[in-house]
Amino acid sequence: MTPLTNRRVLGLLAGLALAAAACNSTAPSTSLNPPQPVFPSNGTQVVSSQVTLMADHGSANGASDITDRFELSTTADFAQFAGVGDNVKLDDHGSNYTFSLPPTNVDTVYYWRVRSSNGVATSAFSAPQMFVYRVQR
Repeated sequence: MTPLTNRRVLGLLAGLALAAAACNSTAPSTSLNPPQPVFPSNGTQVVSSQVTLMADHGSANGASDITDRFELSTTADFAQFAGVGDNVKLDDHGSNYTFSLPPTNVDTVYYWRVRSSNGVATSAFSAPQMFVYRVQR
């Protein structure tokens, strides 16, 4: 059995350090959970001049690399879109993803959903949420 020299020990330690660094890399995940709809929640009446859709990712790794796609529809099957927000990034507060738009049909039922992408993977859509839009007077 050959005794380990200082040079060999240092080489082994350097190899272990490189392996550990590779395990801790911040490469985008190959799978994403759907974001959670925050607002408007299911069954809400929205009285405003515009609607802001908001989703949360919790503590998703690499959240700064995640973008969302928001879809707004007047049909539950999303056959027709009333609005789409693509590549929506984390808001200025660093806590939620938001997409604002002025709905055009007052006293209308809207459905919305959201999904995420990180350039490697795309999540499933969130559970659809339904709200009624009323104009602010």
